Amino acid sequence: METLESELTCPICLELFEDPLLLPCAHSLCFNCAHRILVSHCTPSEPIQSISAFQCPTCRYVITLNQRGLEGLKRNVTLQNIIDRYQKASLSGPNSPNETRRERAVPDCKAMTSPGDRVQCQFCEQDPPQDAVKTCVTCEVSYCDECLKATHPNKKPFTGHRLIEPLLDSHLRGLMCLEHEDEKVNMYCVTDEQLICALCKLVGRHRDHQVAALSDRYDKLKKSPGRFLCLGRDRSYQEADQQALDSNLSSLIKRTSDLESLMGKLIQTCQHVEVNASRQENKLLEECDQLINIIQQRRQIIATKIKEGKSVRLRKLAQQIASCKQCIERSSSLITQADHTLKETDHTRFLQTAKSVCERVSMATASSQILLPEINLNDTFDTFALDFTREKKMLEGLDYLTAPNPPIIREELCTASYDTITVHWTSDDEFSVVSYELQYAIFTSQSNVVSLCNSAESWMIVPNIKQNHYTVHGLQCGTKYIFIVKAINQAGNRSSEPGKLKTNSQPFKLDPKSAHRKLRLSHDNLTVERDETSSKKSHSQDRFSSHSSYGVTGNVYIDSGRHYWEALIGGSTWFAVGIAYKSAPKHEWVGKNSASWVLSRCNNSWVVRHNSKEMPIEPSPHLRRLGILLDYDSGSLSFYDAVSSQHLYTFDIAFAQPVCPVFNVWNRPRPRAPGTGSGLSVLLLTLVLARSSHVVHGSVSAGPDGQRNPGEAVAVGPSHRRHGSSHGQTDGLGAGAPSGGGDARCPVRASHRGPVQPVLTVLQSSFTATVPASTEDVLLKGFQMLDMENDRIETAQQFFAWFANLQANMDQDESVKYRKTRDDLNCYQEQCDAILKDVSTALEHLDSLQKQYLFVSNKTGTLHEACEQLLKEQSELVDLAESIQQKLSYFNELETINTKLNSPALSVNSDGFIPMLSRLDDCIEYVSSHPNFKDYPVYLTKFKQCLSKAMHFMKIYIVNTMQNLTSQLTKRDSMGLTNADNAFTLYYVKFRAVAPKVRSLIEQIEQRAEKIPEYHQLLEEIHQCYLDQREQLLSPSITSTITDLTNQNSKDHCALVRSGCAFMVHVCQDEHQLFNEFFSKPTPKLDELLEKLCLSLYDVLRPLIIHIIHLETLS
Repeated sequence: METLESELTCPICLELFEDPLLLPCAHSLCFNCAHRILVSHCTPSEPIQSISAFQCPTCRYVITLNQRGLEGLKRNVTLQNIIDRYQKASLSGPNSPNETRRERAVPDCKAMTSPGDRVQCQFCEQDPPQDAVKTCVTCEVSYCDECLKATHPNKKPFTGHRLIEPLLDSHLRGLMCLEHEDEKVNMYCVTDEQLICALCKLVGRHRDHQVAALSDRYDKLKKSPGRFLCLGRDRSYQEADQQALDSNLSSLIKRTSDLESLMGKLIQTCQHVEVNASRQENKLLEECDQLINIIQQRRQIIATKIKEGKSVRLRKLAQQIASCKQCIERSSSLITQADHTLKETDHTRFLQTAKSVCERVSMATASSQILLPEINLNDTFDTFALDFTREKKMLEGLDYLTAPNPPIIREELCTASYDTITVHWTSDDEFSVVSYELQYAIFTSQSNVVSLCNSAESWMIVPNIKQNHYTVHGLQCGTKYIFIVKAINQAGNRSSEPGKLKTNSQPFKLDPKSAHRKLRLSHDNLTVERDETSSKKSHSQDRFSSHSSYGVTGNVYIDSGRHYWEALIGGSTWFAVGIAYKSAPKHEWVGKNSASWVLSRCNNSWVVRHNSKEMPIEPSPHLRRLGILLDYDSGSLSFYDAVSSQHLYTFDIAFAQPVCPVFNVWNRPRPRAPGTGSGLSVLLLTLVLARSSHVVHGSVSAGPDGQRNPGEAVAVGPSHRRHGSSHGQTDGLGAGAPSGGGDARCPVRASHRGPVQPVLTVLQSSFTATVPASTEDVLLKGFQMLDMENDRIETAQQFFAWFANLQANMDQDESVKYRKTRDDLNCYQEQCDAILKDVSTALEHLDSLQKQYLFVSNKTGTLHEACEQLLKEQSELVDLAESIQQKLSYFNELETINTKLNSPALSVNSDGFIPMLSRLDDCIEYVSSHPNFKDYPVYLTKFKQCLSKAMHFMKIYIVNTMQNLTSQLTKRDSMGLTNADNAFTLYYVKFRAVAPKVRSLIEQIEQRAEKIPEYHQLLEEIHQCYLDQREQLLSPSITSTITDLTNQNSKDHCALVRSGCAFMVHVCQDEHQLFNEFFSKPTPKLDELLEKLCLSLYDVLRPLIIHIIHLETLS
C-alpha cells in the first residue's frame, strides 16, 4: 500500500493527486500545483494568461499551453478514480460499522427517493426535526446522525440491524409482504420473481415454488445485472436480452453524457449572451454619453460664436454711429456758420469772412470722402441659420449595428480562363457592408468542405474589396477552386456558402525553336517527323550519338507538380521519349548524359537510359501508346503502356533544375510497307498534365475521339511556364478540359478517358489494402460454405435452433461431409462461448463504469460551483481588462497622431485637425498626471513633439496665407488696378475676408501660448509676420495719400493738419479692428507699427511747425 500511495503522490505538494492533469510527457500534476507554477513565473505587472509554457517538475519537459491555458490540458480521470477507490479502501475495513451494515437488501435506495423528498428524523424531540441520514430496516425508523449514535451503538444486538439510505414511510412499507401485511419479506420466489415472507412459503401459494435467500439473489443479480430481465426464460433468450441490456445501457450512458455536454454548452452560451449583452449595454451608455457631450460642446461653441458675432457687429455699429454723430456735429456747425455768413448784410464783414468760410466748406467737403465711416447696412446677422435636420434624422435612425447578411456567389456570372477566375457575388444589404474579403483554396475530391473551412493555412485571402466582383490571377489551369466571400462591417462578418469554380485547360505544343533542322513540325506544331529530303546520308553506326539523333522539346519547363502525357507512336521503330534538364546540351536528350532520362526503342530493343546506363525492358510488342508520369516533387519518372496499363519502368530522380518533355527521332528509316506512304518515322504525341504542386503548366487539347492516325497533328505541351503562380495543391490528373461528373482527379474531356484510364488503374492498384478478417467474417464464411448465403443468424436463440436442426439432419446422414460440418460447428460453438465470456467481462466493466458515473455525478455540484466562481472571476478580469484598455487608448493615440501628422495629405483646415489637437492635449494631460507609468517620460516627450509639429504646421499655413495675400495685393497695385482712395478699403476687405480661415488656428496657438511658454515665441512670430505684411501694404499708400493732402493744402497748414490727423486716426482705427479680427489678445507691436506709419505725417508737419511763427493758428 505504501508503494501504491507513493505512485499516487503529487511531486509538488507531496499529497495525493487532486484534480490531476495529464501532461503531454505522460506525467501527472495537480491542477492547483500547476496553477501555482504559472503564478511563480509571472511578474507583478504581467497577467497569468501571458504564460504560455512551463516545465514538468518530474522530467523537465517543456509543456506548451494553448489559448485556454491549463483548461486546455486533459484531466487524468483514470488516476482520479484510482485515488478515490484507494481512499475509500483506506477508510473502510472488515470490522467497521459501514462494512457490517452495508446496504444489501435495498441496492437502489437513492433511486427510490427523489432529490426533492426530504426524510426527517423520527426520533428527534426538537421542532422541526433534523434531516435523517439513515433508515433502520429492522426498527423501521429514520434517524438523524445524533439520534443514530444514541440509539444504535456499535454493539450487539444493534450491529445486526440493517441501515440504508433515508426512505419515506411509503417506501419503507414496500418492504412488507403484499399478502401478509404484518410480515416482512425475507426470501425471494425464483418461480414468480417476487419478494415473499415465510408464511407465503409455508402456507401460501409459493410453498411449491423455488425460493432463494435475499442475500444470495442480491449477489447473483449484482454480479450479472443483465440477467434479471430474463430469469424465467430459456438460455438463448437470456443471452440476447443481456446483450440488448448492455447495448441499451451503453446508449443511455452515452446519451446522458451527450446531454450533459450539450447542457454545458448551452450554459456557456447563456453566459456569453449575458456578457455580450452587458457589454453592449455599457457600450450604448458610453456612446450616448459621448453624443450628449458632443452636442453640449457644440452648443457652447455655437453659442459663443453667436455672442462673439453679435458683440463684434454691435461694437462696429456703435463706432460707426459715433463717427456719424461727429461728422453731423461738424457739418451742422459749419452749415450754421455759412448760413450766418450768407445772411450778413455788411459788405465789409461778408468779404472778410466769406473766403475763410468757403475754404472750410471745401475742406470739409473734401475730407468727408475720406473721413466718412464705412457703413454696411446688410450685415444684420441674418445670413446665418441653424439647420440640424440632417443630424436629427441621423439621431432618429440610431440603432445597433449587426453583421451584414452573408453574400451569395453567383456562379452563373463568374468567368474563368486558364489562370484567372472572376468571381461575382451579390449582397442583400450592401449599404451596411464596409468591405468584402475573398478567400479561396484548391478543392479536390478528397477535400472536406468543413475541415477545409476550419483550416486557415489552406486559404489565400484577398482583403478590403469594395466592389461586388474580383478577378483572381495566377491560378492553376484545369483546377477546381473553392471560394468564400465574407461581408464585413464594424459589427463583424458573415461568410457566403462555398462556391466551386474551375479554371480552363491550356494546350501544349512542340517548340519549333528547339527542333533540329532535319526534323519537320507540322499540323500547327503538333506533329514531328524526320525530313528525309534534307539528307541523303545513310544511318551511322553510332545510332545514339548526337550526330545521328534529332530531337525537339515541348514548349514548357516543369519545376514542380505531378504531370502526365502520352505519345501515340506511328510507324517509327527508332525513337526516344522522356525528359531533360533545361540546361542539357541541345539535341543530346537521349540519356547519354546526366541531364536526360528517356525510354528508347531501337528496332526490337527496348531500354530506359540515363547517364549512359541502360536497363532493358519488355513492353508489349505492339506498343502504340506510351504514357509518361512525372512527379517532380516526389522525384519520380514512370513509363506505362497506356493501353494495357502495364508499368514499364520508374526512375528515382533528385531534380535540381526545371525539366521539359523531349522527343527524339533517329535517321534510320523503317521498312516501307505497301500502302504506307513515304515510310518516314512519325511520332505522334498527346500530352495531358496532372499536377499537385504550386506551378501551372497547362494541358492537352486533343481531337474529338481522343485518337489519331499516323500523320495527324497532336496537341503537345504548355505554351509557357510560370513559377510560383498558385498557392495550393490539386490531386490526381489535372489541366484538361472539364470532364463529366465533376471528378477533380480526371479533369480531361471525355475523349481523353481512353488513354488516361489505364494509367489510373496502374496508379490506383498500389493503394489497395487488406483488412484482417474479424470473428463475424469467420462465421459468415462458414455460413456461406453451408449455402446459407444472406440468411444471417442475428440472435443466440436462432443459432441454437439452427444448430439443433442441423444436428438432427446430420444424424440422419452420416456422410463425411456432414461430419466435417458438424466438427466445424462445434468449433464455432466454442468461439461463441468465448464471445459470451467476453460479454460477461464487458458487463462487469459496465458495472464499474456505472459506479464511476455515480461518483462523477456527485462531483458535478462542486464543479458547477467552481465554474460559477471562475465566471465571476472572469467577469472581474474582463472589467479590469476594459479599464486597462481605456488607459491604453491614450498611449495608442500616439501612432495614429504620428501617422496623420506625417501624411502628405494633411491639411490644417480639415475637420479633424482641431479635434486631433484636443485629443493630443488630453493625452499630454493624462500622461503628465500619471508620472508613475513606466514609459512616462518617453510618451510625454513624443506627445509634446507631435504638438510642436502641429503648431509649426499651423504657423506655416498662417504665414503663407498672409504672404500670398500680400503678394496678390501688391501685384494688383503695381498694375495700377486700384487708386489711392480705394487701396485702403481693398487692403482692409481682403484681409478681413481671410481672417475667419486662420482665426481658429490662431486661437489654438494663443490658448497654448498662455500655458506653455515655448509657444509664446511662435505667437510673436505670427504677430510679426502679420504686422510686416500690413506695413508692406500700408506704407506706400499712406505716403501717397499724405503727399496728395500736402499738395491740396499747401497754403492752409491748419487744414493739412486736420485732414492728415483725421486720415491717420481712421487708419489706426481700421488696423485695430482688423487686428482684432485675427487675434484675440493685443500686442504692443501693433502700437509700434502705427507709430511708424504716423511718422510719414510727422515728417511732413515737422518742417511746417518749425517755420510757422504763430503756432496758435495750428490749434
